[in-house]
Amino acid sequence: MNLATLLCRNSERSTEIFIENGGFPYLIEGFNSGDNEIRVEALNALETISEFEVSISQFHKYNLLMRTIILLEEGLQMCSQMGDTQAISSLQIIRNYSRVFALK
Repeated sequence: MNLATLLCRNSERSTEIFIENGGFPYLIEGFNSGDNEIRVEALNALETISEFEVSISQFHKYNLLMRTIILLEEGLQMCSQMGDTQAISSLQIIRNYSRVFALK
């Protein structure tokens, strides 16, 4: 997941290539993981990817906005540093999605 974050950071073209090469299912696996660290890594990658318009199609395809909202709620209920990180990252994703979707 950290590799996805590094590859896509500040580059819409890199994000596009990541999507074209089927990288999103790996993020979905991370979202569904029972391991909090893996889930937070997936959220960090999605946070980077959500900055670009090319991510909108993936949000719709995988119902990512709803999944992110669920992870936000779970993070708030965890009452831990990992939960706070999960909640903050989820909020950032929702904000990025809203900004990008409004520009579309």
